[in-house]
Amino acid sequence: MKALLSSPLPRFWYTAVLVVVISQLARGIFLQWAVFNSGIAFNLTPPLFVTYILSGVLILAIAIWFYLTQRFGLLWAVALGLIFGGGASNLLDRLFHNGLVADYIHFGSLGTINLADAAISAGILLAVLYLNYEKS
Repeated sequence: MKALLSSPLPRFWYTAVLVVVISQLARGIFLQWAVFNSGIAFNLTPPLFVTYILSGVLILAIAIWFYLTQRFGLLWAVALGLIFGGGASNLLDRLFHNGLVADYIHFGSLGTINLADAAISAGILLAVLYLNYEKS
């Protein structure tokens, strides 16, 4: 069992599923304080609902592609799990809530995000750090 938990593949999926579950639970808990966002990253507003779906699918596809094509360790698996889980959670919001994502973490004039956005950002940061560390 210990070997299973320490290998990259389960770590990737455990991280992704954990992000989706926690993000969706938090959405329900903080819904009364939520700001509904029809845009994508940084509240950019593309013209079509299809773009919203494509942005989520693109994040998922990139995470899967990197996962399947790279040799990596546990940190890389966790980073991609965060990106995949965040993308999947936002995609679920868009599919089941009329193309809207509920943002509930307020940063004043800097904007409002949700846990899925935070997971994507943290995953990207971890991936960049991992890639820079691997090069040196």
